[in-house]
Amino acid sequence: MKFKTLLIAAAAVILAVSLTFASCAPAEEPVAEEAETFTVGLSNGLITHSWRTQMTAALVQEVEYYKGQGLVDDLIIQHAGFDVDTQISQIRMLIDSGVDLLLINPNSQGALNPVIEEANERGILVFVFDQDVTSDIAYQIVPDQIGWMTKLANYVAQRLDGEGDVVYMSGYDGSPANTERDIAVDQVIEANPGLNLLTRVNGDWDPSTAQTAMASVLASFPEIDGVMSQDGMCLGVLQAFEAAGRPTPIMNGEGMIPFMDEWMALRDSEGFESYAVANAPGFTINYALGVGLRMLQGQEITEDFWNAGPREARVELGPEFDNDTMDAIYDAHIATRGIADYIDDWPSQADLDALFE
Repeated sequence: MKFKTLLIAAAAVILAVSLTFASCAPAEEPVAEEAETFTVGLSNGLITHSWRTQMTAALVQEVEYYKGQGLVDDLIIQHAGFDVDTQISQIRMLIDSGVDLLLINPNSQGALNPVIEEANERGILVFVFDQDVTSDIAYQIVPDQIGWMTKLANYVAQRLDGEGDVVYMSGYDGSPANTERDIAVDQVIEANPGLNLLTRVNGDWDPSTAQTAMASVLASFPEIDGVMSQDGMCLGVLQAFEAAGRPTPIMNGEGMIPFMDEWMALRDSEGFESYAVANAPGFTINYALGVGLRMLQGQEITEDFWNAGPREARVELGPEFDNDTMDAIYDAHIATRGIADYIDDWPSQADLDALFE
């Protein structure tokens, strides 16, 4: 019994000593919770011209900033080309890759709606940018394409005093943005009965394609008073007239540096005049990226942001410039963006923060 009593007493002493040392040990540091990071996916359509390549580069640049802030862990990019079915398949691949934010530049206004719904059902936040869709599930930050093209077409109509033979260089047939721009040109022509639309051709938003298409038009029509054009094709139009030895027509311009170089040279040599409204490649894509990441963090956007529907914001493109203001726009772009083809800009972090309550 004595031995058993001694064992119990010894155990009690050891336990007391252990408790004493434990109470003297420093408390463990609390483990900080890691901030949640997100995977971003881009589903883009065509990638055949520099506007889209610059758009993609602008996204990559901005994602690097968010990676540095610990908000983004990966960016997955898919380019579908012109095919709608390929884009649908690629979106499903992005869904299966576990993206948290899906950015879509759509090839169709309606055909992507079912796969957008699939993404939504998987808990993915979907943002459509640049061109709109008919889905009521996707969030959309898109330009007012009709308003933008109306300004450009009206410039040509006004320079012609509402009378003359004109050509319309349309973009990629069937693309959502181009469909709306075609509507704008039709409305301007209808509002100016003195304008005679000789023909409309498609330049697929590519200078070389536009030059070839315009060369065919020039061979068919000996008299052309004005040309309405858009995104990347104004340069091809100018080059076609120059190659044919034809006088430079009255035409709108664009915020594309190679075209602006020609514009400046013709302005200084023969008094050529034009007008442009820049369509910045990085504008709506990085707008959607910044808004989407903040929404994933649980931030509440101001109610009046969605100005075109419950989940749609229509934004204005710009800046506008003409012969007198072009040099300042050109120099500012070179200083901030270098030799990138298109005049470019997108909302700052302060601009984006101001949209949230």
